[in-house]
Amino acid sequence: MNSKALKLIMPLMAALFGITLFSCSSDGINIDYNVKKTNDYAQDWHEWATKNSIGNIASNQTWGDWNIVTIDTNAVTKSANPNTNQWSDFSVVPTDLTDEQRTKIMEFFGRADIASMGTSVHWSDFYVQQVGNGNYGTKNFMNKLICSNGKNGTEHINNFNANTPFNNKMLMQDCSTEWFGYHDSRHSQDEDKFICINGAVIDESLKGRFFIGFDYEDNKGNRDYIFNDWVIAISPCEYTKGTRIICEDMGAKGDFDFNDLVFDVVSFYDYSKRRNDYIITLRAVGGTIEAFIGGVEAHEAMGIQTTTMVNTGRQIAPIAIFRIHGNYKTIRDIPISCKDNKGEWILTCTDAHPTQLLAVTLDYKWCKEQVPITDAYPLFKEYVSKPSIEWQHDVNLGNVIYESDYHQSLQSCLQTM
Repeated sequence: MNSKALKLIMPLMAALFGITLFSCSSDGINIDYNVKKTNDYAQDWHEWATKNSIGNIASNQTWGDWNIVTIDTNAVTKSANPNTNQWSDFSVVPTDLTDEQRTKIMEFFGRADIASMGTSVHWSDFYVQQVGNGNYGTKNFMNKLICSNGKNGTEHINNFNANTPFNNKMLMQDCSTEWFGYHDSRHSQDEDKFICINGAVIDESLKGRFFIGFDYEDNKGNRDYIFNDWVIAISPCEYTKGTRIICEDMGAKGDFDFNDLVFDVVSFYDYSKRRNDYIITLRAVGGTIEAFIGGVEAHEAMGIQTTTMVNTGRQIAPIAIFRIHGNYKTIRDIPISCKDNKGEWILTCTDAHPTQLLAVTLDYKWCKEQVPITDAYPLFKEYVSKPSIEWQHDVNLGNVIYESDYHQSLQSCLQTM
């Protein structure tokens, strides 16, 4: 099919297959360029399939289960979720820290040389866990732990002050890890002199966790620049329900590794706001052009440059968690797009057509950079023409990424400082 003919049927394709032709970034989709990229990808797929003896796409091929999985926690009406009995129903609850780990953490935050080691993470949903304090008199004035609500405001983290018992936890949802603070009851003001430290820098056993340390400042501006007056741990809320989406942005001009975007999606109905939230856990970005999920640019969400690839076997970065809003009937309706210096285009997934998106299970291990999906998962070749084949279970483990591969180790963290 030539470009002119494809352009004419794009509105029909949108109606039939759910191809979204509205803006995914702020600049909007150029239909002509979108048609060209869609047509180019189809041609790339055909050449790739022919070269690798991949059969014709089955007429009933849907490329996975696109139904939206919803978490129902109707008792939650605000950002702090105190329902501890429900947490394990939908997420991985952080384990308690040991006394030995606590000692290492507090000793680390008692150092005077950690100011240059600060980092940041980007999570809308996360667990907060009490570690301890430096046992100074200032702890009696450090009350009401607060964090950013992600919308130019703050949110109270329930049941936390500097004297809260060790390992006490709270789940925060639809907030932000960009900023933390506390209320200074001595001077009736909020303070925010804090630092965020990757746990792997402290000890190998703490990788995957991050720690927030506060330095108390009095109303005259006096402080000691030691961030051990109050220390808490934060961990990403890893949802155990949902669907993983893997994306290919450029086809044969790339490598068909389907790791240009790797993210999980689960729906959460917010009863307080009376809307559907879609929680995106972004795990890998293997593309070097702008990429948008529901209008959110992926590299920006991860805190990296657009030209940087992370968690695909080269550089590593913590996962990002953010929320998008909408009224999507299936995951396919969530707009996913890419943008280069010529324009923006939609990544498409249509039944019985070459796809740029695959819906897989949450335990799917994505391909390393430049490893075609057929090299990591040999049965994918048959799956294209036989959708009933369970292709994910046959995997060449040396060609895929494990979660432990992108949790920064102690050595890799120290090498970047």
